[in-house]
Amino acid sequence: MNVRECLNILIFFVVVLLIASGLKFRPTLSFLGLVILLTLLPSFMLRFSEVFSKTSTLAGIFVLGLVINASIGTILLQTKDIKLGIALSSLLPLTLILIPDVFATSLLIRAEASKKEIFAFYFWFLLSVGLAILFLLPTGNATHGNPFMQNIAKDFPAISLLVMYLELILIPSTFCLIYRHLKTFLIFTPMPVVLGYAMSFSLG
Repeated sequence: MNVRECLNILIFFVVVLLIASGLKFRPTLSFLGLVILLTLLPSFMLRFSEVFSKTSTLAGIFVLGLVINASIGTILLQTKDIKLGIALSSLLPLTLILIPDVFATSLLIRAEASKKEIFAFYFWFLLSVGLAILFLLPTGNATHGNPFMQNIAKDFPAISLLVMYLELILIPSTFCLIYRHLKTFLIFTPMPVVLGYAMSFSLG
């Protein structure tokens, strides 16, 4: 790893620590266990990096996520079974967040980023989504959303899932494409802000 890469990752983790201290975050044993469990996925992806970097694999991940989220949204609209609704709702963090994370991380693997950068991006994606969701929570100074999307979300809730899925796919992927040309990991730093504003506008 060269000096520039070390410096970029160091600055990046300083930003993460500042965010964590601002949120008064204190990790617990269960949280650390979850982090270790989540680490298995990027490890598996790096083990088979030649597979995940293929265009056909990327297209398959994208379509799979689209089909799964559209199916869950449609079933949630039609089902009257509370247990089924709860079960499907509990899957949304996986289908809405983890699939886009795998897709964007695969793009980074394809861009020949280092292993440290790939792991850092994988978890930064998860943290970025969490911060974007915090951004969307109602506050006294909350901004008005997009009335058009609010009406669509009210009449067709399933579309909101697809819009969020596409945002979580396209925005990080755009950052990955920029990284491919600039080779600067710090390009990912503003991702939580961009996700937050995009989701607040499109989802209301």
